[in-house]
Amino acid sequence: AVSGRYTKIGNQVTAWFKFNFEGNSDGSSSHAYISNLPFTTESTQHGAISYDYITTAAVPTTWATASNDDLYFYVFGTNTNYAGSNFDNDYFWACYTYQTGQ
Repeated sequence: AVSGRYTKIGNQVTAWFKFNFEGNSDGSSSHAYISNLPFTTESTQHGAISYDYITTAAVPTTWATASNDDLYFYVFGTNTNYAGSNFDNDYFWACYTYQTGQ
């Protein structure tokens, strides 16, 4: 199950989201990401994530490419893609704050 909401004040957006992965049936090893953020990121700024509750063995870090609406996950402290299979049977609650050009 996935849920989320956001608040935009001026050009600052804060998006809250919750994921409850109750068995990732495909066991995907592809790059984990969230698509369709409420607004695209500003061309020179990327934002910050804060975790409220996470049950994965390794806490991921994030990167949103400039002028895009996708948020990609990486192994913390590296540039290694965080695989979608790392979220199997886990809970992930967080918020992401970023600047938008819109």
